[in-house]
Amino acid sequence: MKKLTNPMLIALYKSYQINYESLATDMKNRIRTQANRIYKKNLVIEIGMH
Repeated sequence: MKKLTNPMLIALYKSYQINYESLATDMKNRIRTQANRIYKKNLVIEIGMH
């Protein structure tokens, strides 16, 4: 079981009141992939602006 350590993801789960531990693995992977995609996209935009 992978422990959730990414603070951004933790905040995301909390804001949606999702209990990470009780989610099915495939769902976790889907959410994590989605969040990473958004995070990377925003990161590129931020870096591009500076």
